[in-house]
Amino acid sequence: AFAGHFEQAHEAGCAYVQSQTQVPACQADIVITSNGGAPLDLNIYQSVKCMSGAEPCVRPGGVIIALCSCYDGHGSQGFYELFRQYQSPSALTQALLQKAHVILVTDQCEPELVETFGLRHAACLSKALEMADALTGPQSRILCMPNGVELIAQQ
Repeated sequence: AFAGHFEQAHEAGCAYVQSQTQVPACQADIVITSNGGAPLDLNIYQSVKCMSGAEPCVRPGGVIIALCSCYDGHGSQGFYELFRQYQSPSALTQALLQKAHVILVTDQCEPELVETFGLRHAACLSKALEMADALTGPQSRILCMPNGVELIAQQ
């Protein structure tokens, strides 16, 4: 906790969090990440956090593999409807200018629901790695960020 003038307290708090969580970003072809387990990975809406945390570390055209249970499905009707309004996941990803392919590893969520969000589905990590190798090649550099929501990769 930080106290005092609200702007100074906020700046001190930000500096502390940065000192505890910031790491230099290194580039990899494949970044494996997660939200750190339950309840932080309960749905696709929450799982986006580790995906965006991994984004500074994946090379353009690379692959982010997110391991999240998603036992609660999409997590937000509004979020789900945003993705459904496009004619295809590729139309949405073009609109969002997606930097990398994203594979969501979950055995709790239907593949069709995952694909609605423009993500690729894998039921296990070994299958996700096979898919990633097909996209990036077998000699790809892999980076693991096991608790991706607790790190801030600084470019």
